[in-house]
Amino acid sequence: MIYCPKGHLGVITVHKLIVKYEMHFEGPWHIGSGQDRGLVDSAVILQRIPLDNGKVEYRPVIPGSTVKGRLRTACEDIAVLLGLDVIDPHDDGPGSLPAFTPHKSSGYIVNRLFGSRFAGECLFVSDAVWQGEYHDQLNRQPRTGVSLDRLTGTAKPKHLFHIETVLGGTLVGSIEAFHHAEDLMAESGFPSEYALLLLGLQSLKQLGGKRSIGWGQVSTRIMSVTYNDQPVEEEIWRNPEVLALIENWDGGAK
Repeated sequence: MIYCPKGHLGVITVHKLIVKYEMHFEGPWHIGSGQDRGLVDSAVILQRIPLDNGKVEYRPVIPGSTVKGRLRTACEDIAVLLGLDVIDPHDDGPGSLPAFTPHKSSGYIVNRLFGSRFAGECLFVSDAVWQGEYHDQLNRQPRTGVSLDRLTGTAKPKHLFHIETVLGGTLVGSIEAFHHAEDLMAESGFPSEYALLLLGLQSLKQLGGKRSIGWGQVSTRIMSVTYNDQPVEEEIWRNPEVLALIENWDGGAK
């Protein structure tokens, strides 16, 4: 084991969080593989599923990296709304210098939660996999579009393309977080950083490409939460209580 939830005297030495969630899509969505497939120019990512009868089925899957990226953006948006500071994790300029600090002294709640280039990753997101029955001809459908000229904003002649979509569906995934005790603010008994994570997860409303035309509408539901191997009551991640935990975050040692 790489963690120990409690020390010899019952003091928490490492924070461990496991969240299981489901995403339900109401309409079409597209998370592309970057490759074509047959007559389709932009295919969705599929997972190979061996069946009991010896056959193989391919079902849509959402990579954990996709969920994690959208989740970080959602957490940053919430932090800004609450008046907390955020920093671009991809910034390589002078503005990125404050991010190169240990988590315990960081003034950025999102960095403490997700990790940084200085202190490494702390949050691990699994792929979200398809649940329930799947019918290839019913759940996947190609759609025709046109390429647009970036300069004129008009359709390019003779540039039709086919993009593959998934129609509806429910997928489930999990998130695991591991932090040293001093890296999070847990005076209330439940870390404020984890409260932000739960709120950000519930706020995900769109995922994938073509969101500007309404694709990827999704509702996200938390199925279970365990903190240091103990179940967390549902009331903890209800929005008012979660917001209160985050609002009490004092910004670390800024």
